[in-house]
Amino acid sequence: MDKIFDRVEQDPESVEDIRKLMEYYLPTTVKLLEAYRELSAQPIDGDNIRSSKREIEATLDTLNLAFEKLLDGLFKETAWDVSSEAHHCTHESFGYTHRPRR
Repeated sequence: MDKIFDRVEQDPESVEDIRKLMEYYLPTTVKLLEAYRELSAQPIDGDNIRSSKREIEATLDTLNLAFEKLLDGLFKETAWDVSSEAHHCTHESFGYTHRPRR
């Protein structure tokens, strides 16, 4: 999460890209973590508690992947810029039109 917020701080225009994260996924993640903590604090480890904890763990794994994908998506503009610059550098503007053989 810190990396996502760091990226938005570097590129404030990307704040719109994380609106759903802020309005839904982040509060839901907090609720799941609080529920997991409450379940883990119980003096017994019954079927319902174990089942709920497994479901929360699986959901958090999925959310982590979604957060990683979101972070990667925040760099889409940078990737386009890099690709454009690299393409420009390897063409006629520098008098070099072919890539060297390896």
